[in-house]
Amino acid sequence: MQDLGATYQIRLAEAIDLDSAETKVKFEQLFHPVKGAKTENISGFAWEQVDYFDTVSHAEKRKRWLEHNRQQKKEKGKGEMTEEDIPTEPNACTQNGVILTSMRHDRNHNGLWGQAQELREDFGAFAVAVLKGFGNTEEVILGNEVDTIAKHFKDLTGKALPTPASAVKIFLPTSVQGVNRIKSDSNQVGSGQKEDWLTLWLIAAGLHQYGISERIKVSDRDYDWRVVALEPQEINLDQYGETLDQLRKFNPPSGAYGVARFDAEMVLNFSLELLKHHPAKDNSQISEDIPKKRSRLRGRSIREFVSGFSGTHFGSKGQVYGVQEVFSLGLPNWIQPNSKEDINDYTTLLVIAQPR
Repeated sequence: MQDLGATYQIRLAEAIDLDSAETKVKFEQLFHPVKGAKTENISGFAWEQVDYFDTVSHAEKRKRWLEHNRQQKKEKGKGEMTEEDIPTEPNACTQNGVILTSMRHDRNHNGLWGQAQELREDFGAFAVAVLKGFGNTEEVILGNEVDTIAKHFKDLTGKALPTPASAVKIFLPTSVQGVNRIKSDSNQVGSGQKEDWLTLWLIAAGLHQYGISERIKVSDRDYDWRVVALEPQEINLDQYGETLDQLRKFNPPSGAYGVARFDAEMVLNFSLELLKHHPAKDNSQISEDIPKKRSRLRGRSIREFVSGFSGTHFGSKGQVYGVQEVFSLGLPNWIQPNSKEDINDYTTLLVIAQPR
């Protein structure tokens, strides 16, 4: 996965025969519908028929896990824990489901899932159309990928993609109260915003698998939501996902101390996780005839793999949330390990730098 400036490119490890892929690719749901305490049934489905993401139970598991970790840090060295004392590890996607129910976007999100069921019989053709639509071909015009994909799907199946769906504000962070900028600047504001289904469905899958969401305490009784997506520079997709999962499960930034500390922990904690996958981990002790300072300057900075984060801060307005700011965070460019020893040194430094 590589940043090309205005777009990202995913390079496949093996070439795909698109002619055979249409029949070989089986239906796969890239994200689950979410169900909170008050989430309505999905149109045409009963909850008993659906493999849904239960935000209530997952949030409780995450709460127990984080509390267990806090207690462990306080009681370090006071005795061994038995397996029965250790709670079940949390799901990495927990907060990405909770934000949808907390901000009351679960209905629109679940509607996207429901519309995807229409593609079951033609999912192979859909996958081929997406690969062609985002491929490096002369027919693809930047910004016109969705129309290109819809055309390919129509040619392959004779069918149209699902109709435009109700937009989810979390998926379109440049929106204001669910209304896009063009509409909000005009004097004609409708009751809601519609967006093409494919764009929203792809973003929904991306948020579920690769987003970082957290409630942020802004005062004694008020909590906002902060949502962050990584900006990959050049990194293997498996390592990208594994690094994120480890961060979200075991070392997530805390929202209990405000925005500044959350952002600091986000950068420091992710840098720690990224060091575990740095290619320098396979290098033994640096050569004695190369000064240590000079060797580090030749090491690859972690920003060569992930440049930073882009995010949206949703401010609580009582019963609703408004987009308060769109922000970005960069990763430290000075973390440039060249050997396993360097990685150990940087790891020690980052642990010491953790907010207390």
